[in-house]
Amino acid sequence: MKQKTFYIPFENEYGYENAAPVIGAVGVLVERYWECGKSNAFSWRLDEAAVDAGGIPGNVNSAIRRYHGWRGTSYGHVIYAHGVRKVKAVRRVEKSSPDYEEMGGGYYAVTVGTDIHPDWD
Repeated sequence: MKQKTFYIPFENEYGYENAAPVIGAVGVLVERYWECGKSNAFSWRLDEAAVDAGGIPGNVNSAIRRYHGWRGTSYGHVIYAHGVRKVKAVRRVEKSSPDYEEMGGGYYAVTVGTDIHPDWD
């Protein structure tokens, strides 16, 4: 994966506003999806703390951390780490945007670049 654009809602599930992503921020790109089909990825995020922590923990042994690959399956959710990425662009998608219907509205569109450390495990 060379570059990825993913979406973060303005508000989290508890009604609090999510912080706007910052251009230049570095973190591990994490994908989470239902076990029944990878084509329906339902969550992407950039985990900034995971860079210094040694990667994303596995679900069998949380002491084993990695920057790439499958990190476990819990309650039907599969988690993959896609390397260390840097935020290249952030765009607000308002409810009045043409993209609103497709994405559900009120999102940040975040674009991250290629893996900065493809050699890290």
